[in-house]
Amino acid sequence: MGERMDVREQRGREIAERAKIVKIGDAWIVPSQSGPGSYRVTLDGDQIACSCPDYELRRSPCKHAYAAAVIVSRTTVTETVTKQGEFFHTVTETVTETAAVVRTSYPQDWRNYNAAQCAEKQIAQSLLRSLCDGIIDTPQIGRGRPRTPLSDAVYGMTMKVYSTASGRRATTDLEACAEAGFMEKAPRYNSLFDYMDKPELTSLLTTLVEESAAPLACVETAFAADATGFGTTTYHRWFDHKYGKEKKVQGWIKAHAMVGTTTNIITAIRVTPSNLNDSPELPALVESTAKRFAISEVSADKAYLSHANLV
Repeated sequence: MGERMDVREQRGREIAERAKIVKIGDAWIVPSQSGPGSYRVTLDGDQIACSCPDYELRRSPCKHAYAAAVIVSRTTVTETVTKQGEFFHTVTETVTETAAVVRTSYPQDWRNYNAAQCAEKQIAQSLLRSLCDGIIDTPQIGRGRPRTPLSDAVYGMTMKVYSTASGRRATTDLEACAEAGFMEKAPRYNSLFDYMDKPELTSLLTTLVEESAAPLACVETAFAADATGFGTTTYHRWFDHKYGKEKKVQGWIKAHAMVGTTTNIITAIRVTPSNLNDSPELPALVESTAKRFAISEVSADKAYLSHANLV
């Protein structure tokens, strides 16, 4: 697959195709895409400048710079008249001059990438086992069937989700993990479902996520917070009198994550109901991350903005 086009470059090409861009002196006047007005763009080799707020904030090529770069062209028409009966032959030559816009590109190390992809599952199983070895289980009191060790239950839950298969179809993968020595015995899928319903495992699973990021403390110093939604099997139903029929909407939960901007590792996570605000969750994400990482900056969208979070 080819390199994915930058959003600003794509919008710049759209402006170049639809708008009238003129040159005045040493600058190009590029119309605004979102409203009236225009911006002044200068393209002098590697030196690029634009009067728009996006460039003034980022100091890197904006969509107006890309538009000016692709529209710098001229067409020269030369007619060669050759009498062939009543026909005339016209030759049109087009000379296009495209200004250079500096783009940051990163080469792909395909050898190591392919090796990592091929060994991903085996590495994940081994690292997960190391994490689960730190889980301390309470001894079973009384008689009855021996229960599944908590470390094996967490291991099985995680591998089931990792496989993206249903509990029944993930049984083969879990049995293979047990044969490889990662578990004493593969738990049955019903047992895994029972453990997933235990609210007391939330803090344990959160700690495992945070511990898994700890080895990258020497790499990550800048972080970004955001939230995403996960659908559930619960549906909310009601009768709509306007349309005279029953309607339903799928329930969902919200996961807030703090992510390292260099490696994309998740350093802290909070799961909340879908109707709760984002801003109250930011302090907990920052506090959890600060336990293992030296934080130089934190980025987040306006949903996390509040007076308390700016202090």
